[in-house]
Parts: sequence; C-alpha cells; structure tokens
Amino acid sequence: MDPSRSPEHATEEPLTDPEGCRAAAEPAGSEPPSPSFPDGDPPGGAFAGLIVKHDRALLRYIMTLIPRRDDAEEILQRTAATLWEHFPQYDRTRPFLPWALRFAYFEVLNFRKEMARDRLVFREDVLALIAETRGQLEPELDARRAALRSCLDRLAPADLSLLRRRYCDSSSVGTLAEEAGKTAKALYRRLDRIRELVWECVTRRMAHQAPRPEEGLST
Repeated sequence: MDPSRSPEHATEEPLTDPEGCRAAAEPAGSEPPSPSFPDGDPPGGAFAGLIVKHDRALLRYIMTLIPRRDDAEEILQRTAATLWEHFPQYDRTRPFLPWALRFAYFEVLNFRKEMARDRLVFREDVLALIAETRGQLEPELDARRAALRSCLDRLAPADLSLLRRRYCDSSSVGTLAEEAGKTAKALYRRLDRIRELVWECVTRRMAHQAPRPEEGLST
C-alpha cells in the first residue's frame, strides 16, 4: 500500500464488513438486537436460547445473499418465525445452525420472488452457488472476524475513532480533514497507515503469530 498516493487517485478498500464496524463502534461484549421471540416461548426457553446464540451467524449468512441490511433483518425475523413453526421437528442431537440456515435460504428465495418485479436479483442457480460458497468459507470468516476485533481493540482510541467515522459513519475525508485541521492528502496517508497496521495484525493472527497482549497498534 503506497501512502504517498494522491487523494484524487486513492482508492479505499472497505476495512470492515458490518461485523467489523460493530467491533469498532461497540464495547466488547455488547450484542446486536435479537429477533423478536414468537408468542408462546419465553426468552429463557430452548428455542429463544438457540436464536440468541446464532442470530449473528444467521444475519451474516442472509446478508451474503441479500446485501441490503434492512431487507436482511426482515428476512431474519421471517426465518425466526419459520424456525419456531418447525421447531418441534428439530433433532436436538444435531447442530442447530446448519438446520436453521436451510430455512433462512428458503426465506431468502421467498423474499426474492416478492421483490423480483421491482429489483435486479440474482438467478436462483447463482444464489445457490453463493450460499454454498459462503457455507464453505464460514470457519475462515469467523476466524477473521475474531482477529479483526482483537486488532481493532489494540488501536489507539483516536485511530479507532477515525476508522469508525470514515467506514461505519461514512464521513467524507474532506470533512474529517477539515475537522482535524489537516489536508485531505495527509488524512488519506493516515488512513492508509491505520489500515495497513490492522491488515498486518490480522494476517499475523491468522498465521498464529499474534502480537503479545500488551502490544498496541500505533501509527
């Protein structure tokens, strides 16, 4: 990554997916809103417990197929309702998530049929291939998300705040540079350096060469 490139020629790769933005924006241990529970099952019930445990994984899977978050969250709610209807048939000796993902996939198909007249959507064979590939990559993606969260936690507060505002809040570089009293070019260079630090940290962790716990990431 060349930190000397000019702003007009700079192309920024998104640092994080929605999960990464959540890692940058929320304190450790915070949880996203969970799907509403169907009537008849208290929050402490077996079904509710499984949904709370796996709602993030379900939402990530759905967003692979339906990138618009509002739509994905609606499909997640539909999936939860469908899972509740079929929960008596669930074999509790088997993992819940693979079983639930099948229903999420069909809810995505149903949603696509509803939206097909109004939006450009993938063909079903393409969607099936995306879903299959997403399932195969899930273990690696989980590991990368964990590494990303750990590396973001090691950033200086000012650097973490800058990433959050640029990539999660979509603040423009011009606005951020003006607020910081810097040129846009200088801010691009700083963002390049922060992204490079995070990328190197994630790469080390994925290679099982994590930095010592006391080490931070400093620009």
